[in-house]
Amino acid sequence: MSKEQPNKQHKPKTKIIFCTAYSDYALDAYNVNAVGYLLKPITEKQIREKLKQLDEVLSAPVFVSQNKSFFVNSWG
Repeated sequence: MSKEQPNKQHKPKTKIIFCTAYSDYALDAYNVNAVGYLLKPITEKQIREKLKQLDEVLSAPVFVSQNKSFFVNSWG
C-alpha cells in the first residue's frame, strides 16, 4: 500500500469510505476493509446512503467471544 493510501495500522477502528474517479482502487478499498466505495461523479443520494450505512456500522453492537478455541474443517 502506498503512502498516499489510507493505513489502518495506526488507527484500526478508523472507518474509510473511498471516493474516487478510478475503479482501480477497489482492491485497495477491500484490503483496508473500507465501509464504502463511491465512484465519481457522486450524487447527494449516494453520499446520504453511504453515510446511513456507516451510521449502522458504528451503532451495531460489538460481541466479544469468550471462546478461546476454534475449529477448522476443510474438504477437498
